[in-house]
Amino acid sequence: MPIKQYQLNNQPASQPKVRGRQCDNCNTFTPFSNLTLYQRDFLQYATFNQEDRVGKMVCPNCLPPGIFNSESNVRTASKIDLLFAEIFKSEE
Repeated sequence: MPIKQYQLNNQPASQPKVRGRQCDNCNTFTPFSNLTLYQRDFLQYATFNQEDRVGKMVCPNCLPPGIFNSESNVRTASKIDLLFAEIFKSEE
């Protein structure tokens, strides 16, 4: 009975690299770096009812306008954030 021999293959498997996925709202293929988890506090910026998007990974087109500054990825302050900043600002 012959002994089974296995040859080593040094080449990696030819599987495509996945660099993104579909937006859960509009189904457009989006890179992972551009997807954002839609949070409940984003609803205060929405111009219409978007409660169905909460908890989903969405592309920048499905976010309410003005949430993120596109240059530095900084979120704009809401009215509540400004109110708390005014209440708790330090007197120096």
